[in-house]
Amino acid sequence: MPVQARFRSSCRPLPIAIRGAVLGLLFTAAGPAAAAPTTGPAAEAAAAQTAGDAAYTPAGSAPPAQPEALSAWRQGSTQMAAGQLPAAEESFARAARLDPKSYAPLLGLADVALRRGDPRRADTLLAQARALAPSSAEVAAVSGRVHVVMRRVPEAEAEFRRAIELDPRFPTPRLDLADLLLANGRTDDAVAAFRAAQQAAPRHGGAAFGLGRALLARKDLDGARAAFERSAELEPALPQPRLALAEVLAARQSYAEAKAQIDRAQQLRGGALPARNLRVTVLLAEGRTADAIAEQQALIAGLQGPAAAAALVRLGQIQERLERPGEAAQSYRKAIEVDPGAHVALNNAAWLAAERKLNLDQALADAQKAVQLAPAAASYHDTLGAVLMARGEHAKAVAALTRAAELAPQAAEVRARLAKARELAGPR
Repeated sequence: MPVQARFRSSCRPLPIAIRGAVLGLLFTAAGPAAAAPTTGPAAEAAAAQTAGDAAYTPAGSAPPAQPEALSAWRQGSTQMAAGQLPAAEESFARAARLDPKSYAPLLGLADVALRRGDPRRADTLLAQARALAPSSAEVAAVSGRVHVVMRRVPEAEAEFRRAIELDPRFPTPRLDLADLLLANGRTDDAVAAFRAAQQAAPRHGGAAFGLGRALLARKDLDGARAAFERSAELEPALPQPRLALAEVLAARQSYAEAKAQIDRAQQLRGGALPARNLRVTVLLAEGRTADAIAEQQALIAGLQGPAAAAALVRLGQIQERLERPGEAAQSYRKAIEVDPGAHVALNNAAWLAAERKLNLDQALADAQKAVQLAPAAASYHDTLGAVLMARGEHAKAVAALTRAAELAPQAAEVRARLAKARELAGPR
């Protein structure tokens, strides 16, 4: 199936920045996403958003006591913030050797392991940190995040709640718990958790932003608007609250007010690209199709590489929704030319070809490459199945669609396509 853009509010950046340990995770309404960026405007925005977290010293926290270890740990923290993983690992390891009784270097090493895609190593390091500091709210909070990466939701929730119990004033685990609840569809619990976080840290912009997202999920537009306005007031240098507020206003069909917020967000560091993307969305909502496409094409003209490919994919998605499959196919093909690894473009181009029964050899190659690049994407296996069905290779389609159904067991469209492929394939 094609992948369509999801025009929802930007998620709250959530890197843990607690006394030098930075475990970068993002949560969205659909679940945990990739690690936060370590450089560039987005990283700066994320760091600013959680400045209240970083400035707070959690209960049971302690940097290395040995002077040389402290220096190495601080150096590692600086290197992590710059994305210098090998150097940071060396510095944290040196700090751990110099002060083996300090848990702080172990958190740094766990961060490195997590960013390298090795959550089991991070889990082992955190177990060592817990043994050294069993009453540390900081260790419990970081442990909860590692459980999230490892998809251990009950364990993550328990660790976040433990961190809150150890230090009720520590905002990070409260926000992480609320995000976890929201990501798992427990919207009312998430609203309550975000409100509790606000009570514990009234001037934390992330708490207000998270509450806005939770209220938006509950379809409480008035409450979400008030929360995003409060977040924008508390974090005037960040674009995310204003962009989220613009989305709420657009949902209310207050397009002029929405565009005013977009204009303000665009002037903020890290806000230019998401603001322009959202302006396209608002123009579409207004029915100004030609203006929306012109804005998107102007955006593409100023981009290069993967960023340009992503913008071309979005243009294709817009053209698909406007029922212009030929134009959409051209946009996806241009995206692939710019970035051969643009798997959304590969998938969507293959889907359109299957629907139109055109260039099915190229469609098969595109669909197979998309699956190779993102093997956990159920929609890509579904597209591969659709291409194989269009080619009359029904037995192979059954295999692809069975995998799609395994990855997305609740997807009725996939199950229906699988049933059709089995019918066409006949008895084995």
